[in-house]
Amino acid sequence: TATCSTGYHASGNGTATPTCEPNTDTAYQVCHYTKDLGATTYTLNSGACEDKTGTTDDTLTLANLKKSITGFTYSEGFADTSATGTTKPSSGATATTTVLANGTRVISLYYSRDTHTVTLTKGTGIATVSGAGTYEYGANVTLGATMSNGYDWSKWTQTTGGTEVSTTKAYSFTMGTSNIAYTANATVHSYTITYDANGGEVEFGNIIVTYGEPYELDTPVREGYIFKGWKYDGKLLTAKNWLIDENIVVVAEWEAELRTYEIEYIIVGATGANL
Repeated sequence: TATCSTGYHASGNGTATPTCEPNTDTAYQVCHYTKDLGATTYTLNSGACEDKTGTTDDTLTLANLKKSITGFTYSEGFADTSATGTTKPSSGATATTTVLANGTRVISLYYSRDTHTVTLTKGTGIATVSGAGTYEYGANVTLGATMSNGYDWSKWTQTTGGTEVSTTKAYSFTMGTSNIAYTANATVHSYTITYDANGGEVEFGNIIVTYGEPYELDTPVREGYIFKGWKYDGKLLTAKNWLIDENIVVVAEWEAELRTYEIEYIIVGATGANL
């Protein structure tokens, strides 16, 4: 009867000379460690190492033992008789190892956390955007925007396709598994110009003005007066299309019209009198 080493068993029967064959159920473990968010430490995936079996002294390729973990990419592995733990060793990484005969092989595989970019585009009326950059998977991302004068916030949309993402200007989300490209959108503001004809009349009512778009103010009329222009905040508006960014009231400025009259005297019943 053959005496075999640990991890092997006797093989052969009858007149055959017994030989020692490697066990095909020798235990080993594989531990998967994923990088913590914003840190250099790692966490044991699923909270425990995987129990596996293999053939004694067989070669194991570590990359073949990796598994698919959303948001993470296998980087390198280590082989020992115990798990290397939540701090990845600075040296000693290996591509292959063997199944130890005594079943104490422990393989530690480390996964880097994927990174993705956030690209932001300024739409019409957007002055600045914030939040663009490179983020790790699972990181919190907060976007922001400021508007140019005369514009109101509208929404975030996907840069490609224009699908609405959120109407919240300070929009927060968790970084996923792909790059992000969003556009900040604004709507142009409209303002009301209210006429105070100041004793005169205007043909049309108050007007709605779109910021930055041309418009014309009505010319009022008033018997016995010459229209001098519209005043706002006590000042005469000199520009035909004065840029406004709020609702305003304009007041007509008038100048009394100078009129010349001819007086004709008719003397009735007077003779020889000197007038």
